[in-house]
Amino acid sequence: MNKKQSGIEEPDLIMRQSGKPCPVSGEWETVGVHASTVILSKNQLMPLYCGKIVRWKLIRRG
Repeated sequence: MNKKQSGIEEPDLIMRQSGKPCPVSGEWETVGVHASTVILSKNQLMPLYCGKIVRWKLIRRG
């Protein structure tokens, strides 16, 4: 059974790497062992985490 058959819809997963422009304003969380969140506006550069390039995922639009 897929998501549509089960009636459960997941929001579109949006991810970006540090240094890339933010595609959607909102709250973003790091992907990996250490979780950190930031609030960014569209077109801001995705930040580094502890000086390192990381992947970010959108957790709340805003």
